[in-house]
This record gives sequence, C-alpha cells and structure tokens, in this order.
Amino acid sequence: MTDDLDLLNEYGPGATEVPAAVLNAAGTALAAEIAAATTPVRRNTRRRLLVAAMAAAAVAAVGVAVVVRPGESRPVATRTSYPVRLVAATAPEFGYEIPGLGDPVFTAGPGGPIIAVYQVGSPEKSVSLMAGPSDVGGTPGRRPVEVNGHPGQILFQPDGMPGGLGSGQLSWEYAPGVWLTVGTNGRRATEAEIVALAASVREKRQPLDFEATLGLIPEGWTLAGFKQSFLLTYADPAAPDQQVHLQWWPTPPSGDGGELAGLEKSTPVTINGRAATLSRAAEIWAVEGGRLPDGSAFRLTAPRTFPAEQILAMARSVRRTG
Repeated sequence: MTDDLDLLNEYGPGATEVPAAVLNAAGTALAAEIAAATTPVRRNTRRRLLVAAMAAAAVAAVGVAVVVRPGESRPVATRTSYPVRLVAATAPEFGYEIPGLGDPVFTAGPGGPIIAVYQVGSPEKSVSLMAGPSDVGGTPGRRPVEVNGHPGQILFQPDGMPGGLGSGQLSWEYAPGVWLTVGTNGRRATEAEIVALAASVREKRQPLDFEATLGLIPEGWTLAGFKQSFLLTYADPAAPDQQVHLQWWPTPPSGDGGELAGLEKSTPVTINGRAATLSRAAEIWAVEGGRLPDGSAFRLTAPRTFPAEQILAMARSVRRTG
C-alpha cells in the first residue's frame, strides 16, 4: 500500500477543513491523572494560568468526550485493522469559547477532552469549558437545568456563605449530539451565573499551537492528549491503548531522549535527507534522532502492529509549526 504524501501539502496542518470528531471516552478515575500530568499548550504562559489549567483538569471528571458539530452524525468507533491507511491530518483546534473572559489556555490529559481554561481573578480562580459531558449525570446532588432551552445537568456545591455562592459544573446539549461542560474552580458564583456562562458559549475556531505536528496520521485516529507544546498523542478511539506519540525538542537531546525499553534492533534510516534510527522494541517502533530543517529534533513512536514503512512515512511528515 502506498500513502499519498502529496495530500499533506493540500490538506495537512493549516487546512481550513474542520477536523472530525475529537477524542475518545475516558473514565472519571482518570481525573487525578489528568491533574498530575497535564499542562497548557500556549508558550510563555504565566504560571498562574498553568495552575488554573491543572486545577480545571482535576475537577473535570471526564465522561464521553466526542465533539460533533451541528449537522454532523456521531461517529461510531471501529477498531483499526492493520496495516492502516495514512491520511492527511487537519490542524488541531478547539471549537468553542466563552466570550468576555479573555484568551484561554488549553489542556488535555491522556485520553481526556480538550479543556479551555480562563483565569478569572487570582491564580486559583478559573472557569473551564470542555467539549463532551462531565459525569454529573452519575453524581449525587445533580439536578436538571436548561440552557437556552436545551437540557442539561448541574452539580452545584454551595460554600455555606451568605448569597448562595459556591462552585459548580454544568453539562448541557449545546446542539443535537453536541455536549459541552462549563465548570468553575475556586471562583464563587451562583447557579444562575453558571447557567449564564453556559448560555453565552459560542462557536469559534481556535488553533492549538504546537511546536511540531504530524502531517499524516492513521485514518480515524484522533488527538488524544498533549503536554505543553512539545508532546502530542494520537490514538485509535476504538482501542485507546493504541497510540502514536510525537515528542519535539528545540535542540537534539543528549542520548536522543533516553533508552528505549526492550530494544530489539536498530536500523539506520534517512528522514527527509537526514540520518535517523528506526528502533524496534517488544511493543513499539520508534524513529529516534529525527531532525527538522531548523535544527530541532523529534522522536516518533507507534505500535509494532504498524508496518515499518508507515512509521517512516509519518516521521517524514513531521512539520514545524512554531
């Protein structure tokens, strides 16, 4: 099978076509892992935004996180068969905003949804917006609510102080098949204020600003997490443990990022005219020592179920975006 690398130039990152459904299901137990592992994607972000993003991820008890735009049908996840077909990737983006709160930072834990985090006041106070419902439907204390006439569920925790203030999380059906969740973290608000925040949400394309991206990804796979701007993961929605990871460094790291566990064989290869190594381990392939024209470096890993030529094709599609 031959993958058409020319597709990259016409339909790769930066193309205007809206990406398909984003992200797969994650259990609520993953929330603690997200809080520990997740950092926002924007470069040179002030520390207080990082704190807010991590806190928002911690309180977002994640349920099904599949984004479907109005008019689109919800995709059915089908486990990938191998060899896969590689297709041109669209530029990762987030499609909604809360107007009037400034620019958000973005965060996403392993298998979790993309979360937009808005700082409101001090570092520990923030408002979050994520695509996909939270787990409020399975939490004691939830109750139904309407947002612009659409059904939803709110979980509100008053702080016991006068004025009916507290923190909360509200999930609602923004459009048929499209669920969004607004949450407050450290920011005291009334239920009515949380409903008003949700009612103000509107569609807006916002690109996720990574240092490097893949031009080719397995067909049907989706963005499944990222760390700051230098590490991103794509996964098979039907088999979330099947993942492709791209890690980027501004300069080649010492030892090219560390030893590969279970190394079986290493083969010299050429990636876009530059020397690299294709390493085979018990469960993964890794292209190590990859170089980009500006002197930066990357490592790409993929499951061993992939043919070697396909991980090489993906490695040759790596592009700088920063």
